[in-house]
Amino acid sequence: MGGMFAKMVTADFSQHGTHEKRWAALSSVIAAVGLTGFKIIVGLTTGSLGILAEAAHSGLDLMAAVMTFLAVGISGKPADRNHLYGHGKAENLSALLKPCSSGNLFLDPL
Repeated sequence: MGGMFAKMVTADFSQHGTHEKRWAALSSVIAAVGLTGFKIIVGLTTGSLGILAEAAHSGLDLMAAVMTFLAVGISGKPADRNHLYGHGKAENLSALLKPCSSGNLFLDPL
């Protein structure tokens, strides 16, 4: 799995005009990793359950950022025999799944 992730990170960003999208998505993943890690360290150091809860929420945001990064990589692929119109719908599917995966669909209204 790590090899596949490394290939996506080091792939030619200029293909199909996705350089900016992929860079933004990768930057979001990096920021989410840093923020989540910082909140975990502070939460464990201080013993604050509130900060640890925020770290868990940031972890869910990290999952959403990784989903976006993967979706942008997939959507940038050219059309092929099985996908005559390309893979652009991957971004839409990712956007649909993010609220469900993070629990926002169910927990935020409460």
